[in-house]
Amino acid sequence: MVGHIQDRWSKTEPGPNAKPVKVKSDRHGIGLRYRTRYIGPDGTEKGQHYAAAREHG
Repeated sequence: MVGHIQDRWSKTEPGPNAKPVKVKSDRHGIGLRYRTRYIGPDGTEKGQHYAAAREHG
């Protein structure tokens, strides 16, 4: 089972010299910040939302 954590309050955009820069998303400050996503044993995508990144562990 492979998955990742998504920060829903920020996004990455190209910055000066084409280096990626983190900026606030439209969702910044609204709702739960982090989302975990993974593919379950049945092949469907699963996910859950958390207020802090450490809650998922």
